Amino acid sequence: MDITTSDRIPDAKTIWLFREQLVKFDIMKELFCDFNDQLNEQGYKAQRGQIVDASFVDVSKQRNNKEENKQIKEGEIPDEFSNNSNIGSQKDADARWIKKNNEVHFGYKDHTTVMGVSAGIQ
Repeated sequence: MDITTSDRIPDAKTIWLFREQLVKFDIMKELFCDFNDQLNEQGYKAQRGQIVDASFVDVSKQRNNKEENKQIKEGEIPDEFSNNSNIGSQKDADARWIKKNNEVHFGYKDHTTVMGVSAGIQ
C-alpha cells in the first residue's frame, strides 16, 4: 500500500491518541514484536543506534594576559572586562581552548545526539 499526497493522512493528535490506546490496552510490545518478526522474514535486523556529533563553534581569539587567563579559569571575570564596556563587550570569558586531531579551536563544543532504530540487512 502506497501513500500519496492526495490521500487523507491522520494528523499528529489522531496518531498520538491511537498510540495512547495501544499503550492502554498493553499491545504496543506485541505489535513491535510482530513488526520485528516481519523485518526478520524479509532479511532485515532491527538495531538500536546512536549518533553523536561534536562540532566546534569558534569565536574570536582572546588576547588576555596571564593574570586575566588565571582569573577566567577560576570562574572570575577580570575587573578590566567589567569596568570597561568596550573591552567587556569584545571578551568571551566562557569560551575555552580545545585541541582535537592536532587542530586547535577557541570557542565552544556543540554536541548533538540522535538515537533511533535502523534496519540492517542480515
